[in-house]
Amino acid sequence: MPYIHSSTYRPFTLFKNGHFNTIYAASIKEHPEPKYERERIQTPDDDFFDVDWLKRNSRQCVVLIHGFMGSTSSSYVRNAANYYYRNGYDICAINCRSASGEPNKRVYTYHAGFTDDLALLIKQLQNLKQYHHIVPIGFSLGGSILLNYLCKVYDHTNNFIRCAAAVSAPLKLIEGAFLLSQFSNSLYMYNFRNNIYEMIQLKKQQLANFGIDVEALLKAKNFFEVDNLYTAKVFNFENATDYYEKTSVLPHLPKLRIPTFLLNAKDDMMLGESSYPVNLSKQHKYLYFEASDYGGHLGFNQPEEQYYNERIAWFIRSIVQKQLDKKTNLAISDA
Repeated sequence: MPYIHSSTYRPFTLFKNGHFNTIYAASIKEHPEPKYERERIQTPDDDFFDVDWLKRNSRQCVVLIHGFMGSTSSSYVRNAANYYYRNGYDICAINCRSASGEPNKRVYTYHAGFTDDLALLIKQLQNLKQYHHIVPIGFSLGGSILLNYLCKVYDHTNNFIRCAAAVSAPLKLIEGAFLLSQFSNSLYMYNFRNNIYEMIQLKKQQLANFGIDVEALLKAKNFFEVDNLYTAKVFNFENATDYYEKTSVLPHLPKLRIPTFLLNAKDDMMLGESSYPVNLSKQHKYLYFEASDYGGHLGFNQPEEQYYNERIAWFIRSIVQKQLDKKTNLAISDA
């Protein structure tokens, strides 16, 4: 029963405030500046996305997927890239479409259930014949993308993915959209709106040519409006609610067949109650769920490393050991 009953995250007093934990990690704390090598991936729909590499000729690779309006420059991605690179992994960090600073060709970019680009990247990584295994890690919306991919797309008989992890990942999108429309979260929505505004400016002509009401989109105050005006239209959903229902991964988690660690803090102001699947994880063979009392949204600050890096590293080691033990037992039984 993979439910992790007791979290080991014990922050100092200030960081027991979810807002402080979140903002400190995103805007105050200094994070590493990895020296990435960039590669452009061409997609079957005549578009592209960029990935950033840290290479050390390892036989194992960590794949990092950023959150909404993030990129490989986001503090949590830089932090994780530096940590796992120092611990012996190659790093492949994806910039979802238009996230690398250059607008993509298509009017659409990505959403919580858009797994095409992640699937393409993982296929290309396997075709390199360099890596024995990869470990994908998704943050926030990137966690939703990853979980959707693992539950709906990935062939679990393929052993290329050893295990996976998601941090601060929403499992039911409509709850997050509602929470971010509340006054108590206005600072975060203000930041999202600024980032959305910059994206609109980059793709203004594309959006207008597609028939998007650009002026209304620029005035959108919350995710319900953004997703009605943009996401639903360019991805052929009926409306925002239809998008939330069809891309929320919670109903699909029972189909998960890859050992996956999910870390969501109880004081995460962007996650609703459905993002804490305690009962499901108690009955699930592959979903390892930890609900820490503190951590905020992508916070999890400690004096040195972020807690999620150390905890995911612990999870990887435990899964590797289980797999080694299984092989040993099989060898003994065959002897």
